[in-house]
This record gives sequence, structure tokens and C-alpha cells, in this order.
Amino acid sequence: MAITLVKNGGSDEYSIGTGLDPITLAASLDDTSTPATEDSDTETAQIRCTTYEYQDIALSIQTETDTGVDYKLSLDNTNWFDELTSGAGGDAAGEIDDIDATSGTVTKTVYIKAVVDNDGTASAGLNDNAKVRLTATEIQ
Repeated sequence: MAITLVKNGGSDEYSIGTGLDPITLAASLDDTSTPATEDSDTETAQIRCTTYEYQDIALSIQTETDTGVDYKLSLDNTNWFDELTSGAGGDAAGEIDDIDATSGTVTKTVYIKAVVDNDGTASAGLNDNAKVRLTATEIQ
């Protein structure tokens, strides 16, 4: 399939299975519970499609292995979801419409962040343990 999750503005893919080039997020925590949660920095990535048409595009977090860390996805950097689904509802609804890349490469911007408990549950620093799954149906 010629659909991948890449770093913003390029064709450099995040690691697939190896863990050598993960999406990393950092949050500033003081462990005081005020505020109760802190948002991490936001990582901007792109779904990059080449060659074919793609339907049923979805992006989800498969594992959240860090206690106190809840990963979120967005298409507009305003409305946040546990997963992005296929549909025509638009960015605010967290729905990704079909993409036609038969005339050239097409990208769709995705934002990723973590909402982190600020009570000592989560450790400060980089968190990169979430596994992201990108699925789609390729129409040739």
C-alpha cells in the first residue's frame, strides 16, 4: 500500500514495528495535581497517499502503555478524539474522507498529543510508547 504516516511536510515515515523512529511527546509536569491534567506538545504528522484511491481510512492509538497518559488525535488541532474514522463529516468530526491520489501525492494533516495526569502518576519527559495504527482500503 502506498499510504503511510509521515513526518509533517515530507516523506520520512515514522517507524513501523521497529520503534527506532517513534512519535514522541513531552509534557511539563509539576506533580501537584493543579491543573489535574496537562497537554503535551502537539506532534504534526501527515497521512501520505500515493498512486491509488483510498477508502475507509482510519487512524487509532493501539496501546497506551504509560500509566496516566491518554493519547489523542485531531484533524484540525482543536477537536480531539481517541481515534479518527472514515467518513464525510469533516475535520471537526474526526472523520477522514476518501482520498484520490491517482493524479499525484495527496496528504492529510494529523495532530497527535497526550493528555497527562499531573499527579505523579506519569513520569515527566518524553513518552513514545503508543502504537499508532493506520488502516485503509486501497482501490487500484
